[in-house]
Amino acid sequence: MYEGRAHVVHNFEDLFDMEEGDVLVTPATGEAFNAMIHLVGAIVTDHGSFACHAAIMARELGFPAVVGTTNGSFRIPKASQWGAKQTIKETTFGNRARVANR
Repeated sequence: MYEGRAHVVHNFEDLFDMEEGDVLVTPATGEAFNAMIHLVGAIVTDHGSFACHAAIMARELGFPAVVGTTNGSFRIPKASQWGAKQTIKETTFGNRARVANR
């Protein structure tokens, strides 16, 4: 389980506002995210499966990930706007993961 400030990223420029330990919330990730991935405390994506970029980076770097939420990047508010923190819970296989607003 991980709890941190939600940082919603809908375009590349939003990445530059990330702080260490933020929960990266985005439609999808790719190689462009690699330069900032060291700041991520956890990640939530709308698209993806166990073999997507976000899942692979999470396994390699050891942070929790919830992928394939369909609409997580639109349902989770930016913490800077709402003061909300996100709790990320995932199972070993990632197939019963959930994101809880707090």
